[in-house]
Amino acid sequence: MIVGIDVHRNYCEAASIDEDGKLIRRWRFKNQSEAIEEFLPNLPEGTRVAMESCSYFYPLYSQLERRGFQVCVAHPLKVKLIAESRNKNDRVDSLILAQLLRMNYLPTSYIPPEPTRQTRDLLRYRASLARQRTQVTNRIHRIPRSLS
Repeated sequence: MIVGIDVHRNYCEAASIDEDGKLIRRWRFKNQSEAIEEFLPNLPEGTRVAMESCSYFYPLYSQLERRGFQVCVAHPLKVKLIAESRNKNDRVDSLILAQLLRMNYLPTSYIPPEPTRQTRDLLRYRASLARQRTQVTNRIHRIPRSLS
């Protein structure tokens, strides 16, 4: 089975196809841990999954990866060029992702291993704290001397 998943902030639209490209089933589920856990038993062992890279795909990607599924993350700009369509919607996008993976035409993005992702998240958080510290320091320096 091959599954294409169009990931959004609040929900995911999935389509599964067989090796011949025939549509088997569609799903729509919330992009939350509990809903993802309910969705995963629908995927048999050995399922290949394609999803588009966006800022909301990491929780789903991580859960699929932990369960041992082969997950390919599509490069969004390259997929857009390949699958340019006038009839574009979530259902079509999920099916196109599955078809591209089936035909080995899916342009993929590099996703680092989990330890690297965790380190990057920690570094991003540290950088955001440093920016906040600078903003607060600058606000303090702007306080008129008569108030201090």
